[in-house]
Amino acid sequence: MIPLGSSAVIGTGAGSSSSLDFGGVPVPGEFFGCRIPVRESETTHHDVDLAVDRLGAVEGQVLGTLPEGSRLSYGMIIGGRPRPHLPFGGTVRPNGGLFRLTALFPVRYRFWIDGQAASTEAEVRRAQTSRVVLAAAGS
Repeated sequence: MIPLGSSAVIGTGAGSSSSLDFGGVPVPGEFFGCRIPVRESETTHHDVDLAVDRLGAVEGQVLGTLPEGSRLSYGMIIGGRPRPHLPFGGTVRPNGGLFRLTALFPVRYRFWIDGQAASTEAEVRRAQTSRVVLAAAGS
């Protein structure tokens, strides 16, 4: 589970930020495809088989030479556009042109090299590792 804050209202509660753009983001149960019924005075069970239910991963490679300190950004594509801020995305520094991201939700992501036009998209699936290749400018 990922806590999204202590309040149902975006912009309040622990871990929320009013500066993030949540326009077009569906409610978590719809987006993540894990609807668990909760009824008053009842216990709900939801078993997880990590062989098939665990989150996905991405192994990537940047072809060519990146300037020192370059970062690669990534974000879930929600509402037709990438969301590069937590909890929907982030940044990573490739090491020798390689990068690995884990614990990614099963949706489509966009990946891009900061400050460059190069970008690509990949579908992340549960319990699988997707491959991503980007070409640095001038390669």
